[in-house]
Amino acid sequence: MQDLSAYRVLLLETFKRDGSGVITPVWFVQEGDVIYTSTSPEAWKARRLRANSQARMAGADAAERRATDWLDASGRFVEGAEAARIYDLLDRRYDGYFRRFDGAHRITRVIIALDPA
Repeated sequence: MQDLSAYRVLLLETFKRDGSGVITPVWFVQEGDVIYTSTSPEAWKARRLRANSQARMAGADAAERRATDWLDASGRFVEGAEAARIYDLLDRRYDGYFRRFDGAHRITRVIIALDPA
């Protein structure tokens, strides 16, 4: 799998029940071949992944335009110690944003792993 860690933003495409795709820019960390991102449990991308685990992803430039080829992936939700570890990695990568924002707004997040298909 391609190393996407040089990009600050990833374009994540999830699919509606009718098969049409929705592209969302997300912050992420990469460990080996797995990409991790975080969102609210009620976010539409999380809802779409629960209904259909198929996804696509691509690295994006600063203007959130696709900068790499699309990569097929399968999304799954991560829990427990692994989720806490990934949350720490995301928070470090984005200069403490997650803890500051989530704490101030009492945000609950889910961690999504995107495995290459």
